[in-house]
Amino acid sequence: MKNLVKILVIGGVLFTGVCILQDWRNFFRVAPENAEGADQAEVEAAASNTVQQFVSIARHAYQSGGDPRFAERLPASEPVIAELLDEIEYLKKNGRVQIGTLQRFEVLAIERVAANRAIVRTAEDWVVYTADPASGARFEPDRLHAVFAEYRLARRGPAWQVAEWDLVAPPPPPDAGPGNGGP
Repeated sequence: MKNLVKILVIGGVLFTGVCILQDWRNFFRVAPENAEGADQAEVEAAASNTVQQFVSIARHAYQSGGDPRFAERLPASEPVIAELLDEIEYLKKNGRVQIGTLQRFEVLAIERVAANRAIVRTAEDWVVYTADPASGARFEPDRLHAVFAEYRLARRGPAWQVAEWDLVAPPPPPDAGPGNGGP
């Protein structure tokens, strides 16, 4: 029994050593405890790309009527994916599919709130209508939706994903202060 324990301990130590050697950069990287410690431009680019990818794949998921291949590719947490699929399922139960075209996508701000968390605020203009999934016949004319969204991201390993998102009020104009329409 003692020999078995020795073999298991030695095997575990060797396995851990090999893992560290193969991926030494991740084992010895010093993760910053605050937002200032990492390359802000790199984080902003990755966060912006994650949100753009999320918006694009979500649009395809809606238009496909919930094709699971799109849900699998969403850079999002399980609750966000479940919320999106619930909305698509609601449309399907009512014999509809939502077709959306993104007319404008603008990142307004990216805020790093922790080493592995960021908030991306966007302005988006969508042209949306619902249609019959079989025939493609429209149930209504195009509707323009100008929305402001806030995407709360979390980094999972090397990749960022949308952990939560919500529609928010538009930001005040830059010159809005007391007496100029601001607070």
